[in-house]
Amino acid sequence: MRVVVVQGKTTLSVEYEATSGTGAVMAIKNAIEKALGIAVEHQKLLYRGKELKSGVEVELHQDAKLMLLLTAAYHKTQKNNPSAKATITTTAADATAADVRSDSSIKAASEAAPTTVLTSVDVEALEDTQVLVEVARGKAKYQFVCEATDTVGSVKMRLSGVTGMASAAIRLLMQGKTPTDESTLGAMAKARVVKAMMLLQEKQHVLMEHEEELRGLLNELAQLQVRQQKLQKQVSKNVLAREEASAQLALLADRVGCLQSNLEHIQDQIRQIVAKRSTVGEGGGVSANPTLVAIENALSTCRALSEATAAMMQHAKVY
Repeated sequence: MRVVVVQGKTTLSVEYEATSGTGAVMAIKNAIEKALGIAVEHQKLLYRGKELKSGVEVELHQDAKLMLLLTAAYHKTQKNNPSAKATITTTAADATAADVRSDSSIKAASEAAPTTVLTSVDVEALEDTQVLVEVARGKAKYQFVCEATDTVGSVKMRLSGVTGMASAAIRLLMQGKTPTDESTLGAMAKARVVKAMMLLQEKQHVLMEHEEELRGLLNELAQLQVRQQKLQKQVSKNVLAREEASAQLALLADRVGCLQSNLEHIQDQIRQIVAKRSTVGEGGGVSANPTLVAIENALSTCRALSEATAAMMQHAKVY
């Protein structure tokens, strides 16, 4: 089994073996320790915005993307022993070359993403009632001047306006914990600064994975449309022998049927997610969801393609 582990600017592809679902997390952490020299007890793994606990059964698909965070104990160790970081870095470089395969697509995307350079804010110049909020999401950095009485929910709303994501899809990690939307910023400020990491809720991760799968299905649909049109011209001009035409049309019909089944499956999955969001006041409901509208349009095209192919198969039998 293989997973992709992201830690800061480092992206690693880690192979592991697990005898059971409950042993997967520990197996991954052991592989990370071997590769990077970071002790298991200093690792915190996040998948779809949630921490993976050792000994708890998890279901991970091939090349699932995990985020590696380092515990406070790790940072304390580094502070007390500055030379440890250099040792770990060297170990990581050696292990990467020997045991770890880089995931090129993720690495390329990471390198292509612009890095936001934050201008230093003079915190002392803030009003007594204000705090500075700094939010990190990968290489992107966000700064907001807020009132100490403002809530975490208000920060999520501001991030929603910048990222285009629904505030309900955003999770903020502060001081290693996920505070409620009602939590006030002043209670979490240190020296009038609130630092947070922006993560996504599990539902949002699942939805994004489904949308990536949908993109592949829509690309396949376009290919089948072109294939059907090409065969239609060949059949109408009697370019292909009857047996060859029948075989190619049967193959096309099978592919269209399989594609339609996959589209219906992903439609059901996304409909369930959207319906759950609607029950708690998130999103605009199933009928207004643009992804579901796109799937329904694709299914209509699939049905038309299937009917056209069936008609061509009937024609191929008689010419």
